[in-house]
Amino acid sequence: GGGFGGRGGGGMNFGANGGGSSGITTLSSIGLNYNDRWSPKMLVSGGYFFTNSDRSALSILNKLSANSTGRLYTNENSNLGTLTNAHSLNARIQYNINRTNQLIITPFVSFSNT
Repeated sequence: GGGFGGRGGGGMNFGANGGGSSGITTLSSIGLNYNDRWSPKMLVSGGYFFTNSDRSALSILNKLSANSTGRLYTNENSNLGTLTNAHSLNARIQYNINRTNQLIITPFVSFSNT
């Protein structure tokens, strides 16, 4: 019979905040795994994972410069945002030809958009 679980286990993570570089990053991710014996000689497993990353950075610069001609005030504001969605799909197909030989196929596909 079929089922979920197997290698790695599925999981969910919503609203995690991370740093590492300037700004705030909010991550949401979910994953599903599948594991089943399709026949006495064939095992199949696979997984799908989705991650959403939303990064925002606010920068405010107030600068006062003085020289022989007077004072210069500079105000700079910037607000940068990046939204990324990433998908990955993997599988493992194992076919046992006989006691000593087997064929294993492990495809993997991944793509993202920003």
